[in-house]
Amino acid sequence: MELRDVPAGEYEVVVWLPSWRVAKVERDPESGAVARWTMGAGLEQGTKVKVGQADVFVPDFIFKE
Repeated sequence: MELRDVPAGEYEVVVWLPSWRVAKVERDPESGAVARWTMGAGLEQGTKVKVGQADVFVPDFIFKE
């Protein structure tokens, strides 16, 4: 992903990945069919960056479970 024309200043860049793990399943009491799936918490990382005029900054994000 690329963000263009960001004004100079200090920012926090945050990335988030959703979880595809089912944490909880709720069933309809009459039919027994699945009524709702609740997914586990996603992963999130952030870093602070300083942007100057005409700067290019590429933060590295590595997710480990």
